[in-house]
Amino acid sequence: MTKKLIYFFSVYFLLGACREVGWEEHYQRPEWLKGNAGELLETRGEFSLFLEGG
Repeated sequence: MTKKLIYFFSVYFLLGACREVGWEEHYQRPEWLKGNAGELLETRGEFSLFLEGG
């Protein structure tokens, strides 16, 4: 009986922690972030070998 209660409450709390509210805001691109990593490395010029992919 005790194991069933522990299992039930564990599942309840794990599923309760999975909520979709706020995911979009959390993973949105910040306004201060301009471009992507590849463009930034190209502008610096010292990462050409890395950008070749080889």
